[in-house]
Amino acid sequence: QFREALHAVLRPPRPKVREDLPAKMEPQTSAMLDQAIVGLGPVVPSGADISEEVTVFVLSVGGPDFLDCLAALKKQDCKFGGPVIIANVAPMNVSFQQMLDRCQTPYFVQVDEDMILKPYAIRHLHGAISQVPARFPIVCYGLYDTLFERNIVGVKIYRHEILKRYPYQASPSCEMDQAERMKLDGYQILLDWREEGGGIIEKDLTHPKILGLH
Repeated sequence: QFREALHAVLRPPRPKVREDLPAKMEPQTSAMLDQAIVGLGPVVPSGADISEEVTVFVLSVGGPDFLDCLAALKKQDCKFGGPVIIANVAPMNVSFQQMLDRCQTPYFVQVDEDMILKPYAIRHLHGAISQVPARFPIVCYGLYDTLFERNIVGVKIYRHEILKRYPYQASPSCEMDQAERMKLDGYQILLDWREEGGGIIEKDLTHPKILGLH
């Protein structure tokens, strides 16, 4: 079973979150469109070579899950560019800016070292962003967080041509700052983690829109 296999590669469970924490663990910007998109998914078959289209960047600060993260990327069912490792770069905006500066493909995926992706995750992200209008320069899918025991805003794929116009700036939240600047020009982040009926997929790791563990 995929659930057991993924948990087997993780380190011992982290302490459970306090029950009095708010339901939403991550802030969402007003630039984020949170909805269900029917039919998004891979547009190329398993085993396809999309290395000319997608580069995968792994951001690392030497955490305990780094090798497991790389092992999951090696098991992806497509060939992609990278992974390109960005290690021990601070502050955050400087680390993220390296993705914009070093990418040479139309799309790139940001993978944090504590993400353990399902084998089809990169192919799914590529298919999703290639099927939606360019006004969505970022497409995001959920991950199951083993600390909070729920799905969270997770792994993202980006349109490089658009993102490079909005460099990451030094701010309390460089990603939210960038998203709000893009919003002023008519762009939105697409978060596709709802059922077709509209409900958020809260805790189902096996759902195809939940692309791995965090």
